Amino acid sequence: MTPDLTDSNIQDPASMDFYDPTYYVIAGRKYHKSHFIKFVPFPVPNVLKPLYNYFGVSVPERIYERVYASERTANEAPQLAMTKRLLTIGVNDTESADKNVIRENMAYFMEMRDNYGVQFMDSEDTAQQFDTSLADLDATIMTQYQLVAAAANVPATKLLGTTPKGFNATGEYEESNYREELESVQSNDLEELLQRHYDMLMRSEALPLTEISVTWAPLDSPTAAESADIELKSAQTDAALAATGAIDGLDIRKKLAADKASSYYGIDVNEDDYAPENQGENQTSTMGDIPTGSIEGQTPAVFSSAI
Repeated sequence: MTPDLTDSNIQDPASMDFYDPTYYVIAGRKYHKSHFIKFVPFPVPNVLKPLYNYFGVSVPERIYERVYASERTANEAPQLAMTKRLLTIGVNDTESADKNVIRENMAYFMEMRDNYGVQFMDSEDTAQQFDTSLADLDATIMTQYQLVAAAANVPATKLLGTTPKGFNATGEYEESNYREELESVQSNDLEELLQRHYDMLMRSEALPLTEISVTWAPLDSPTAAESADIELKSAQTDAALAATGAIDGLDIRKKLAADKASSYYGIDVNEDDYAPENQGENQTSTMGDIPTGSIEGQTPAVFSSAI
């Protein structure tokens, strides 16, 4: 895809199409921008648009430096663990000593330097060992990877598969924010793209133009217990609405048959079974139009008699 700019795109700052290509060349064919939906989540200033082909900064470019720093930090961790000890040995008159002898002694010392080796020293020599603290090394490494996750707008627990740290940390807040961001992208950016795509597809296939609504799949899959709880609450709601007369059994059956998340999805719906002539008529009482055979039916009054 190559942008094809007009004079107003590059010479008229007052134009609404300034630095916004009017045409694009794809496979040698020229297309107007009305044929496209541009999705630029990370735009750049106009002066930098030619460097980015009049789009924006890509996600790999945003996280490249952070990924490089994270990998360097993680790779240097084992090297730091192997070289964290610095041993110094005090030797008298090192300036006038034979440098070759010192090198031989150092080579022999490094060869024998482990828990199974033996090192001889003069009684007047002094040796000191300095250890580099590795207490916060893991936190330093994870901080770099968390910066990668932040640059990609993905929670670190989801991108890295790690458990959240801290007192009473569950990661639910980060997951909730991530789902909200994805829902915002779906409704504000991708839905327009799909609407435009299906509109052009209907025109291309000579189909009748109809209004299409986009329904997104849920971002979070509920567990079996959560699904059962949802169905229970939905059934309670339907029962309450049916008791008030707002809906009837046919409405509930149609809803269950059309709900893909329901256990009764796809069941047969025979509207003849719910015709008025097939419904039993309850005899009403003289008080409140309540069926006589119901729990709240007509009951005789109770009077207390004097003894």
